[in-house]
Amino acid sequence: MDESLETRRSVLANPLASLDSTAQTGHGGDWQEEVFLKIKSMKDMYLGELNHMHQKITARLEQPDCIQQSEKLDKLKIFKAMLERVIAFLSVSSKENITLSTRKNWALIRSK
Repeated sequence: MDESLETRRSVLANPLASLDSTAQTGHGGDWQEEVFLKIKSMKDMYLGELNHMHQKITARLEQPDCIQQSEKLDKLKIFKAMLERVIAFLSVSSKENITLSTRKNWALIRSK
């Protein structure tokens, strides 16, 4: 009983560790499904707000007075590009599209 409690604690502390071991060994469940469901959950929570932010930034960048503020313009462009990457990542359509690279990127996005 103590071992199962310890295992659950370690999985809760670092959920990707269990995914890594599953992917490496091929046992213990469908890691693609698990990552897909986590990404889908994030998509449900954040995609609407991210799209709204993207629209606002795009509109701001199209305004003529924006050209004069080059430092702010550069920061907005960088932020817009980051938003586009996150939106594309959250738009994964099926678990079959989940690769080891996707799983690693999910960990990075989740931590930010």
